[in-house]
Amino acid sequence: MEEETERIYRLINNYLINTSENDIVINSLDVFYYFALNVKKLLSDCFDKKEFDISYSKITKMKLLDKVDLIKRFYQKNDMIFDLDHCIKNGTIEFRYYDFFNIKNSDANKRINLTKGIVLQKNGKTNVTINDNGLVTDIPLTIHELSHFKNSPDTERSLINWLFNESLAVAEELICLDFLKSLGYHDEAKLWLRLRYSSLLKSAKQAIPSYQMFILFKKFGAISDINYRLYFKTIDGYNYLKKRIKEGIIHPIHKLSFYVLATYLGTYMYYEYHKDRSFIKNIENLHKRINDSDFFTCLKLINLHNLEKEDIKKLMKALSKMCNRLKNDTH
Repeated sequence: MEEETERIYRLINNYLINTSENDIVINSLDVFYYFALNVKKLLSDCFDKKEFDISYSKITKMKLLDKVDLIKRFYQKNDMIFDLDHCIKNGTIEFRYYDFFNIKNSDANKRINLTKGIVLQKNGKTNVTINDNGLVTDIPLTIHELSHFKNSPDTERSLINWLFNESLAVAEELICLDFLKSLGYHDEAKLWLRLRYSSLLKSAKQAIPSYQMFILFKKFGAISDINYRLYFKTIDGYNYLKKRIKEGIIHPIHKLSFYVLATYLGTYMYYEYHKDRSFIKNIENLHKRINDSDFFTCLKLINLHNLEKEDIKKLMKALSKMCNRLKNDTH
């Protein structure tokens, strides 16, 4: 067995040994794999090239106090209860100033800083650090990170929390983009929407080879280029993972699954809210219940059931609708 293949085998074997037998991701690999394949298929049609150009100078500049005021207005308008002032005053939330236009940086680093936010849990306390780039786009970034903060448990996040909190963050972020559009920031909302879904597409593409390897391992107890090609009719993912292993880069399957699921659930929740504003109560209730509910209870809180045929139909319809929006740029 080749060195990289042996390492993949050991990594997956050790991963499964240390994973609960009730793990929803491992026990639903076929579903997550199907989701990732469809994200790749649908979203790839929305982006002509790997990285689209960003005209940073055209993004509206805005002072921190004005952004904080708009964030509070957003929460108030959408009946979301969150005391932003209190969290800023007690140091839970820190806006870290970044001189976006005067610091010389590569385009890749500019993209990172444009979307940089951190929610860190330590010793039972959660802190949020968000880049203050002096731009309107800092608003959806802040809404996304504060959504993570709102359902932080006193101890470490559970797998269920991780699976649903990224979906909640994406949903609230999308609702926020509509709010920005209502204030006239159409170009910024359009840019952020493309940034979010291009990022979700990237995660799905990274997840697919990992899902394939886990599926092979679970079905056959072994991994090789032969059984990979026979089962998946291609060798691309196998070669991709070998290359990443050689480079020392491993993408954890669970973390990627958070983003794969969020592509569907976040988009679905956004459109459910779009149809009926009272759905915000479902979103808020999921925040409240996320730490004491199982996977299927969390689904029921947002009017889903089991991620089987009828649920998948609803999720695919929502994502297809978003793809049409991305392709047609009709905001």
